Amino acid sequence: MWLVEVAPSAVRALRTAQAADRRRPEAALTGMQVDPFAGDIRRLLGPRRRWRRRVGDWCIIFTVNPPEGIVSIESVVRRSSTTY
Repeated sequence: MWLVEVAPSAVRALRTAQAADRRRPEAALTGMQVDPFAGDIRRLLGPRRRWRRRVGDWCIIFTVNPPEGIVSIESVVRRSSTTY
């Protein structure tokens, strides 16, 4: 079981979305407690070992610390042509 820590900015992004739009990313965050690498994920380029997970029209940016069992959610953004 993984501990999922969500940044305050990611919580705010989800709160501002409509309830119907929030369901899929919230379910994905819950599922990341069991397996953070399930779903449509890809490692992002750069010096930090960050990952992104696509969930419908949403994108979850996160890091994983396996020795401590922590998944840190950095941001949850609505996907568009300028998301990345």
